[in-house]
Amino acid sequence: MRKLIALGLTLGILLVAGTLWVTAGRDSQATPQQADTNVAATNEEEFPRLTQQTEFLYDKDAGNVSTQTAHSDIVVVGKVVKIDPARWNSPDGKYWIPPDPVVPWLFRTFWVEPTEVLKGSPTDSGPIPFFLVDGVEGVADGPVDVGETVLVFGYESEQNTATDGYWPIGYKPNVGEYSIYKPDGDRFINGDRDPLVGITTLDQVRQLVASEK
Repeated sequence: MRKLIALGLTLGILLVAGTLWVTAGRDSQATPQQADTNVAATNEEEFPRLTQQTEFLYDKDAGNVSTQTAHSDIVVVGKVVKIDPARWNSPDGKYWIPPDPVVPWLFRTFWVEPTEVLKGSPTDSGPIPFFLVDGVEGVADGPVDVGETVLVFGYESEQNTATDGYWPIGYKPNVGEYSIYKPDGDRFINGDRDPLVGITTLDQVRQLVASEK
């Protein structure tokens, strides 16, 4: 009898332990999923511009010339007349450890004197500023040189004061350096091997702009 009672107690303990283990496992799976959902929702609410840009940049067709034209606030061809040294998004341009949730980042600005504005209306006359997010602090170099002719696709990137810190003036090339084209005979190229992405002509861009009207 004692053996039967002991066996029954053992089986009961095992049954209870098994039930608790399954329940804990379900709870541990449900909690992170709920947390992830909340984090994703919070990020999209707090950083809508960043979310939209990320989706655009990772779109497989983002670099296509027709897509770039459609997403651009301005498309200009002209000569690079100035390159500003790269600086941080701090008030004085120096490296900093900003308060949360601001993230430190570098950018460099180059200025294009337009010979033709194919799309958009610059807010000011004279050279048009474009900025790229990268560089070496205090160094004025990059994918363009002063005196070069370039075709640039850019958009107005609004500052999110809660996360960006100091924000540069000007336009941001749609897909970074792949939105900067240089002359190659009667066409413009950006180094990408895909002809739909890396090669275009001014006539092609003019036609794409005209088709939007």
